[in-house]
Parts: sequence; C-alpha cells; structure tokens
Amino acid sequence: MIKKSSLKNLSGNTIPGIEEVNTIKENGSLIHFNNPKAKASLAGNTFAITGHGENKQITEILPGISNQLGPEELNQLKRLASAVEAVQRQKLLKRRQMKSQKRTSRLVYLVDKFFSSSVIEEYQSC
Repeated sequence: MIKKSSLKNLSGNTIPGIEEVNTIKENGSLIHFNNPKAKASLAGNTFAITGHGENKQITEILPGISNQLGPEELNQLKRLASAVEAVQRQKLLKRRQMKSQKRTSRLVYLVDKFFSSSVIEEYQSC
C-alpha cells in the first residue's frame, strides 16, 4: 500500500476515462476497481490506482474481461484452470475410492455373515 503523501509526491499524470481496473493475484482471485482514479509516471515506471477495490473470484467477471487479458494473464488463467481441474479429479477419485471401500467392506461383512451362519447350521445339523 502506498500512502497518500507518497502519491502526491509522484509527479505523474492523471489518466482520464479509466472505467475499471482488475489486478489478478497469484491465487487466481483478483482486486476489482470500478471507476478508479489512475495516475502514471512514465519516468518512474509507476502506475497508481486509487479507489474502492473489491476482492473477487476471476470467474465472477471472466466473460467481461477476456478481451483485456494479455498473453501472461491468459497463461496464468490456463494454469489456474488446470489446477482446479486436477483438484476436482482428485476429489472425484477419492469419492470413488470411498464408495468402493464401502462396497468392499459391506461385501466382506455379508460373506463373513453367510459363511459363519452356514457353518453353524451345518455343524448343528450333524
């Protein structure tokens, strides 16, 4: 975060007409500014965005910003989508394994019950 006093010392020019700014974070979420104030100092290679920022998930605004994404952001989005897909696959696999384990334990229980009762009945009939 930059203090207001530091922004005043930034000898930059105000950039008019900025409707929104989205800053994508490493975790795939983003900070969305609607109608922010933007300043740029080309000499200092610095841009300052001020206003009310909202934390959002990229899926909330993705269709509307797809034309604003550059190659780096598109690659980051692809990596994020791959990671999400991998997590979903792991969850599905785990659910399938748990169902399989439940079926197996139920089957073992039924087989044990069948043989134990059959053996007892066979023994008693002798």
